[in-house]
Amino acid sequence: MDSRARAIVATAVAVLSLAACARPADRSVARELPTPTPSRSSSPSPSPSPARPTDAPAADGSDLSACFDGTCEVEVKTGDVIRFGERIRATPPVDRIQIVSVAPGNTGFLLPGGTIAYGTNITVNDALHIEVIRADGRRAVIRFSPAS
Repeated sequence: MDSRARAIVATAVAVLSLAACARPADRSVARELPTPTPSRSSSPSPSPSPARPTDAPAADGSDLSACFDGTCEVEVKTGDVIRFGERIRATPPVDRIQIVSVAPGNTGFLLPGGTIAYGTNITVNDALHIEVIRADGRRAVIRFSPAS
């Protein structure tokens, strides 16, 4: 027998010896514990409901001027331009964003400076947060807010 075979046999003997020394599990404890009964006074806890259903209309409708202060939730389509006032302070300035495409999971935005960004959760120049609530290929509901 070579040394490798001896090592395997020795390991097997050690494992079997330890298993033989172990006590069988005491199952009587589990039988003695009372089974919990539901309380009559308890009622099922309500499941949390979302703050806004995903198919709810945009809070500001399609009024893009509601975004001027940097905080809005609007319905947009390709070609729409959202203008922001001085409240959104960034370098370079974030004064407007144009919607270049609307698609589920991949809405496109033309950002200041000519960059086009695609996505559903974007922060621009550490100043403006863009969250796409939903998009169906023609229209999207988007929430704009100052980045924190």
